[in-house]
Amino acid sequence: MSKTTKMEAGSRFLPGRSIKSLQKMHKKEKDPKAATLLLVCIMRKKRMSIREICTTLNKSYSTVRNWLVRIDKGGLKRRYDKKKPGSRPKMNLGQLKELRVDLNAGPQQCGFESGAWTGPL
Repeated sequence: MSKTTKMEAGSRFLPGRSIKSLQKMHKKEKDPKAATLLLVCIMRKKRMSIREICTTLNKSYSTVRNWLVRIDKGGLKRRYDKKKPGSRPKMNLGQLKELRVDLNAGPQQCGFESGAWTGPL
């Protein structure tokens, strides 16, 4: 959906989903962000404008519009963020195990004078 395409509202938004079914999903949702996206969907099904939704939830226009586009393109399963792989670990498994042993042994066993681990140590 391009930026200039009008975002559907009411029964044309998420056809086949009722406001009641979205409200049930919202009530059961444990993830706070996913619950907010469901609330945005409920408001849009009630024909609220994007500006009205922004004002009600104190969110920016682009944020709400991006959420609606995301749900419109990917369905309700897209209320959850995609998992991000993150960067590769800097230590391998053997190094992590060695670090754990050293941390559990304490700083004096590792050649330091301090009796407790500190941030700088």
